[in-house]
Amino acid sequence: MREVKCRRSNQTVETEHGVSEEKWCKKLDFTGELNMFTDNSELTTFWTLTVSSLVASSFFGAISANIFADRIGRRGALWGNGVVGVIGAVVMGCAFFADSIEMLVLGRLIAGFTVGISSSLPPVYLNEIAPTSLRGAVGALHELSLVTGIFVAQILGLPYILGNAWGWPLLLGASGIPVLFMLVALPFCPESPRYLFVKKQDEQATRRALNRLRGTSDVEAELDEIGQEYALTLRAPKFSIGDLFKDPFLRKTTFIAIGVMVCQHFSGVIAVMFYSTAIFKSAGLTQSNQAIYATIALGGINVLATVVTVFLMEKVGRKVLLLIGFTGMAVLMTILTICLFQTKVTHPLVEDNALAIGINPFAIGSTLSLLGYIIFFSIGPGAIPWVLVTELFATAPRAAASSVAVGVNRLSAFLIALAFPYIQAAIEEYTFVIFIATLTLAMVFTNTCIIETKGKTVEAIQYELRHGPLMTRHSRRSAIKPRVRDVTYDQVEMEEKTIVKEIT
Repeated sequence: MREVKCRRSNQTVETEHGVSEEKWCKKLDFTGELNMFTDNSELTTFWTLTVSSLVASSFFGAISANIFADRIGRRGALWGNGVVGVIGAVVMGCAFFADSIEMLVLGRLIAGFTVGISSSLPPVYLNEIAPTSLRGAVGALHELSLVTGIFVAQILGLPYILGNAWGWPLLLGASGIPVLFMLVALPFCPESPRYLFVKKQDEQATRRALNRLRGTSDVEAELDEIGQEYALTLRAPKFSIGDLFKDPFLRKTTFIAIGVMVCQHFSGVIAVMFYSTAIFKSAGLTQSNQAIYATIALGGINVLATVVTVFLMEKVGRKVLLLIGFTGMAVLMTILTICLFQTKVTHPLVEDNALAIGINPFAIGSTLSLLGYIIFFSIGPGAIPWVLVTELFATAPRAAASSVAVGVNRLSAFLIALAFPYIQAAIEEYTFVIFIATLTLAMVFTNTCIIETKGKTVEAIQYELRHGPLMTRHSRRSAIKPRVRDVTYDQVEMEEKTIVKEIT
């Protein structure tokens, strides 16, 4: 960005230190690189716009995902989204040769739209093709693919690989490679059986999809379960985003889904991941490439912790892992804030003492805090919201609800990415106090508003959201006679079956 601005002002980019003080063209030493955003507010604006443009565009992709998913199917929408993703990668990769910041932003806007759809639809598709016993683990693979992609990009972004003046266009263009793989692989994947039955009313196609997914022709039990879910949705019209807020039950469930997604990003993870290298540098990791390697370690631990989460999902449960994650993140964010403050106070003393390791000891505390923070994020708020949001809804409103929840997720990410550099410049090490407060609120929200969905069918989840936890003791209200108390679960279940029979 600095080089483009320099060339546009008809000046020459300097190759030696100290030739001039022109902010766009001068060669920066280490201190200059560390303070280049603080010393150049216009550069901060350009950088923030470039970073946040992708996140902002992903909001519009997310809220439109349900339209494509319901009209052309889950698989068809993903394939079309991949075509647009390849276009975005090409535009970003060509920005360097066009010497255009605007082209880079345009490419990120296109790519961002596809990111929004890719954030919304894969969890829906994975939820609808997975058996109930593996639904959480399969859903967590979405988050695992995301963090793996980030980790690979961090490695490729090393200065001696592609993170240099000639390599970064290739790195941006390379984002289209996994999309091309998806375009080739998707035609060999079956369409969602629940979509085929509920949206298309095609029982034969549903049976064929289940046969391929389960590897057996004995799918009558699952087909009957999908049929029961379809019968319950007959009472509702086709769902749009507006319909979610008209029905009291769906409105409540939608706000729960939105709350989970808001908690994910207001935990501070966007700030940590987008600006991790700068945080490590400000924490005292200033020797050689320490900050860069610490950021890569952050990505590697994120991948490993997410792999563990895949196996924990069906053993521990969604709600418990969320509570563990938010609690651990709050504790470690507190430690991080203390270490950053102490680094600022003691850094000159450490330099005077010339420690053999060459690192401020409080920087070690900051590094360990960030690594621990990522572990707790990965086992809780990282993967679970993507799974939980799709589990809270039946098939008919699922795509619309996922679009709303993911749209709010991307909007939250945009606000954090946009505001964080300015907040950090204003209050520095106290920035993370804000996230400590939001993490505390997330713990309260999770404990009071979220239900456990592990191992439960769609019908059981919908029942619990409407009536409360499933139980056998006499304290449940009647589903048909709301004023009548002391109705057992068996009686209520019979009433629900009566409703289904009346509908069919």
